[in-house]
Amino acid sequence: MIREYRLMSIFGKKATKKEQRDLIRTVKNSDRGKKQAREQLKSLMETKDPAVMERIADARVRLYAQAAYEGDEQAQYRIGISQAKLGNKEVSLEWLTGLARKGDVKAMKAIARGYAPNGIYGYSRQEYRHWTQKAAEAGDAQAQADLGELFAGKDEKRSRYWYKQSAMQSCPAGCIGLGKACYNEALKSFGDEETGRRQEMLERAEKCFLRAADAAERDEDFSAACRELGSLYEFMAGADGGGEDSAERSAFFFCQAWKKGGLESDLISFNRLKDHFQLRIDPENLDQWEESLFGGEA
Repeated sequence: MIREYRLMSIFGKKATKKEQRDLIRTVKNSDRGKKQAREQLKSLMETKDPAVMERIADARVRLYAQAAYEGDEQAQYRIGISQAKLGNKEVSLEWLTGLARKGDVKAMKAIARGYAPNGIYGYSRQEYRHWTQKAAEAGDAQAQADLGELFAGKDEKRSRYWYKQSAMQSCPAGCIGLGKACYNEALKSFGDEETGRRQEMLERAEKCFLRAADAAERDEDFSAACRELGSLYEFMAGADGGGEDSAERSAFFFCQAWKKGGLESDLISFNRLKDHFQLRIDPENLDQWEESLFGGEA
């Protein structure tokens, strides 16, 4: 607690050498995976105070500068990221581009993020696509999903290809992207002669969304997968005559999405389905509800 108070005290005024050393030590221990230091640094970063972020970035520059110049690639990556946070675009790009050209995927992704909308380098669609594609071609699952999204609506064949590559690695974003592509194809199927094709695409979409939910490690990804499942089952409840069974599944997944993501729109969808189909369900007992719907294997 004493050290945490001391660290907090340096922001908003010039730090003493001892306070600088304390912060550098905390950053070092956090980067090495020590729990107490990691939690302490996280609490500082959660303030979202630009002065706090700048001091932390500066501490990393001081900490890793010598190792970076001696050729330590992990140190070079940390220097590149920290220099970007300090507003030193050219220096940051020099470090990260050097690593990326040697095949460092983390560096490729960092450069892509910097050129994304609201990125630290300023938005450049050309640069964002270039470095995202580099990372995707190097096998990064998230970059593959991002590339699939870039091609969506413009080149569906390439979009689906990259979503599939990502989904094959069980990346939630890739699974969701591929599922949405299948779902959209199902929505375009009309007439009795296309009923079989529509059902096939709906089943593929369902498998993709379920896989995304199963693979998700973050609440955000799990919530997104549940939201897509909610929409899919709601469509099946109406268009394909799925009736109450599909409606209840839809309500279940909208409820899951709401509980993990907290979006009011998901809660509204849940209540709308519950009222319209007069579903007798208890959102406070999801385990029992899941068991009744899927045998505990949702």
